[in-house]
Amino acid sequence: MVATLDQAVTLHRAGRTAEAAQCYEEVVAAEPEALPARHGFAVLLLQLGKTDKAREHLEFIIERGGADANVLNALGVAHQQNGDTVMAASSFEQALTYDPSHGKALANLGVARYQLDDFDGSFESLSRAIQIEPENADSFYSLGQTLRASEKLEEAEQATRRAIQFAPNHVAAHVDLGATLLALGHTKEAEAQYERALVIDPDSMEAHHYLAHIKLQQGRLTDGWVDFEWRWRTPDFMAADSFFNFPAWNENPLSEGALLVWAEQGVGDQIMYASMLPDLKNVQSEVVLACAPTLVPLFSRSFQTATVVSMAAAMEDSRLSDTVSAQIPIGSVGRIFRSEMTSFTKRPSFLVADQNRTAELQAKYKRLGEDKPLVGVSWRSGNAKTGKAQSLKLADLAAGLREKDAAFIDLQYGDTSADRAEASRVGLNVIEDTDIDPLTDLDGFAAQVAALDLVITISNTTAHVAGALGVPCWVLLPSGLGENWYWFLDRDDSPWYPSVRLFRQSEPGVWTDVINNVGAAFVSR
Repeated sequence: MVATLDQAVTLHRAGRTAEAAQCYEEVVAAEPEALPARHGFAVLLLQLGKTDKAREHLEFIIERGGADANVLNALGVAHQQNGDTVMAASSFEQALTYDPSHGKALANLGVARYQLDDFDGSFESLSRAIQIEPENADSFYSLGQTLRASEKLEEAEQATRRAIQFAPNHVAAHVDLGATLLALGHTKEAEAQYERALVIDPDSMEAHHYLAHIKLQQGRLTDGWVDFEWRWRTPDFMAADSFFNFPAWNENPLSEGALLVWAEQGVGDQIMYASMLPDLKNVQSEVVLACAPTLVPLFSRSFQTATVVSMAAAMEDSRLSDTVSAQIPIGSVGRIFRSEMTSFTKRPSFLVADQNRTAELQAKYKRLGEDKPLVGVSWRSGNAKTGKAQSLKLADLAAGLREKDAAFIDLQYGDTSADRAEASRVGLNVIEDTDIDPLTDLDGFAAQVAALDLVITISNTTAHVAGALGVPCWVLLPSGLGENWYWFLDRDDSPWYPSVRLFRQSEPGVWTDVINNVGAAFVSR
C-alpha cells in the first residue's frame, strides 16, 4: 500500500511516532517536492530530538518558497534545540512577520529572549502570547521565569500560579514557584511546592536539588545530604563526572590503593569542603586530592599528607587507575563527616599561607597604610545566578567604614578602578595592590588575606579564604534562603569557619542595616 500524507498525519496525531516517521519518509521519497509532508515530518523529527534532519527539511521548504509562520517557528525550535538561541530568536521574529498573532512563535520568542537576558523583550512577547492563548500554562510558566529574573517576585508568583492553575501537574512550574517563594522568604510554602513536584515526578532533579538547599540551610543535614546527591543530574553538574568510572568509596578504609577526592563547584566551595580533609585522613591514610589548578600550591602546603594535583592533571594521568581504588566527590564528604550540626570541628584554621609572602605584604601595607590596622574589603560576586543579590556597591559600604581608623585593602577581583573612585568621592580610600591577582594567583591572594587584621566581604571566595586561614572575617549576607546554603539561618557565626562573623539583611535587597551594623561593630571591636 502506498503511503499518503493523510495516513502520516493520522499516525502522528495518534502518537504512533515510529509508524508516522516511516510513512512521512515514504511520502517524501515518492514526492520530494511535497512541502506539507516535509513540514509534518520535520515537526515529528523535532519531537524525536532529531534536530539536524528536521532542519534539513525545513530549509528545503524555505528554499522552495514555502516559508510561512509555522515553518519558520519550527526552524526556530530546531535552532533552539541545537543551542543557537540567537538564530532561534531570529527565526521566531521572521515567523511573526508572516503572522503577528502566531501564539506559539510569540511564546517561543519570549523564551529565547529570556535566554538572551532580554527580559523586557521576553515580557512583551509572552504577554502578547497570553493575550492570544489566555490559558496556555507554558506561556505563564515562562512569564514567571522572566518576571523572577527581573526581580518582580510578586508578579512572578502570580504568573507561575496561573501556570499551575491551567496545568496542575506542571512539574517545572511547581519547582519555579518554589524558587520564587524562597526568594520572597516563604520557606515552608517553597518546600511544599518542591514536595508537590516530587509527588508528580519522584525523579525531578531540580526539586531534589532545591530541597537539599532548604534542608541543609535549616540544619537538617542528614536528609539534606541525601537530596544533595541529586545534583549530579542537574545541568550545572552533569559534566563533572569524569571520575565516576572508579568505584564509589564505601566509607571504610581501603585495604590497598588511594582514595581519590575530586573537586566540584567553585573555588570557594572547594575550600569549604576541604575543611573535612583532616577528618577524612583519620579514616583513610592515602588520599589523592584533585582540585582547581589555582588551589594546588595552597592545598599542597596545607594538606601535606595528601597528594594534591589539578583536575586536568588527574584526568590526563593514565597511571591514576594503578594507584586509585575508589573515589568520592568532595561535596559528598559532608554526608559522612557533617551529618549533624554537632559534628562540625572547632579548628581555628586549616589553610596555610606562604609565610614569607605574607610577611612581605604585611610590611608593605603597614607602610602604605601609615601603620594603621589592615582591613581587606570585597563587595562583588561574579556568580551568574546569585551574584546580583549578594553584591553591593563599595560606595554604599563606605557609609559604614569611612573615617574609621584603618587602612583598607582592595581584595576584589577584576577591574575595580571605577568602584574605588566612587568610594573615594564619598570618603573611603581603598589601596589596590596590582601585584596580586586573585583569579590567577590564589596562593598570593591567600598570603594577602593572611597579612590582614580583618576582612569585610560579601559571600564570595574571599570569605572562604579568610575563614579557612583563620583571619577575622565579617561576611555580609542577603536575607533568607539561597544558593549559598552553607551560612545556614538565623546565626551570626559559621560552624565551617570559627573566625567568621555574619551580618544579614533584615529586608531582601536592602543593605542599609547591614552597613550600619558593620560600622557599629567596627567601632566596638
